[in-house]
Amino acid sequence: MTDELKRSTLVGTQVSHYAIDRLLGRGGMSSVYLAIDSRTGGEVAMKILLHDLAGEPKYLERFQREAQALSALSHQNVVQILDLVVLPDGRPGIVQELLTGPTLADWLAIEGTVSLRLLAALLVPVCEAASLFHDAGIVHRDLKPENLVFPDSAAQPSTIKIVDFGVARMTESNASKLTGKNILGTPEYIAPEIIEGATADGRADIYSLGVIAYQMLTGTTPFRGPTVGAILLQHLSKTPAPPSSLRPDLGADVDTVVLRAIAKQPADRYVDGRAFARDLETLVPEIDPGPIAAND
Repeated sequence: MTDELKRSTLVGTQVSHYAIDRLLGRGGMSSVYLAIDSRTGGEVAMKILLHDLAGEPKYLERFQREAQALSALSHQNVVQILDLVVLPDGRPGIVQELLTGPTLADWLAIEGTVSLRLLAALLVPVCEAASLFHDAGIVHRDLKPENLVFPDSAAQPSTIKIVDFGVARMTESNASKLTGKNILGTPEYIAPEIIEGATADGRADIYSLGVIAYQMLTGTTPFRGPTVGAILLQHLSKTPAPPSSLRPDLGADVDTVVLRAIAKQPADRYVDGRAFARDLETLVPEIDPGPIAAND
């Protein structure tokens, strides 16, 4: 744990028009603070590059590049970027809307699985939003239930938002031993081409969304293991069990859609999020836009 996290030394700092109020959490590349906009009195979230990464050009450049690109995007299912700031010590920060609702991971931890209707209601807008940032040349690389957040406790499916475009770092030693590379992403959701160090495009995110769909329907991710390395090897070489083998009420058409999204080769997956969304919609006669409820 860094000193920054222990002492929250930025609390009380004024950055541009924003007064940093308290630390909300820390990720692989950044800390997130609640801040008050002195112009409006409203609460916002401020994401700040970690101090120990600020001196490394590759992390600084990635943070700045993604902040600038995301600030130009506007979609109801992507966290809204409000401002870009620079701290007194030179570190960049992203000011974004404050989301106070649960993550999809929080919700799945309680409910376990979802109906096909709710799967489509949740993931179709996410897939369409993913296509938007893919069109802009942005690959998220770390799509997972923890990075799909509801704005508030009402948890309306259509309002779920994609957050945290700064990829997490895998620090377990056997991850780098497996490929000899610094792998970026979360083991259970990472696409094979990222593991291999190949150039990744939007289809890497489609893979992650396919894993999320698999988990939402079955209650588990397709590949699990005692170590990061064991999970990565399965992404590269193991054929996933069809969702219907774990949940018999699902049909072969569900297997076809989900397994196409998590095909090993990018060329065998959906070409983009819109195509994945269309096939998700075919699994149900009508998408329910109402609030999330158990056994929907």
